[in-house]
Amino acid sequence: MSVSADGARFSGHRIGIGVASTMETWEDEIYYSDTGLHLEYAYDANRILSFRLSRDATGDEFTQNITLDTRTWKAGLEIGYAVSFKGWQIRPYSSIGAQYSKGHYSILQFDGEVTQTSPYYDFGVRAELEQGIYFDIKVDTFELKNEHLGDIIQSAFTIGYKF
Repeated sequence: MSVSADGARFSGHRIGIGVASTMETWEDEIYYSDTGLHLEYAYDANRILSFRLSRDATGDEFTQNITLDTRTWKAGLEIGYAVSFKGWQIRPYSSIGAQYSKGHYSILQFDGEVTQTSPYYDFGVRAELEQGIYFDIKVDTFELKNEHLGDIIQSAFTIGYKF
């Protein structure tokens, strides 16, 4: 296979939709968890580098006293390595980038919003069929600087298509 044919096989745009989960930790314990919608667009430059833009929307009432709705945008660089097999490939990767979160919380008598931009990092793995359909699972984390909220761990399972 020529270098240009190999490059075309690993590069391209992709879009996906899936399920996101947001967990909030406080002093190393998970005390809030909810699921919602995950959307993503990415461009795979080659078998190593990708650029990704994603949005997660999660939120609901955890108990009668705790509610957290989170909307997160992320833009980042994926670094991994696609390993090819007959008819499919797998790519473990790590990402780093910036996230913008807007959250509304209600905890006991505390009610408010937090908006923040901060770095995030994640780890994941993506399997792609030669027909362009892909499956991706990832876990990322970032910190919210607020006296009533802890660190955020988000995970997503995505099904998408690569053009």
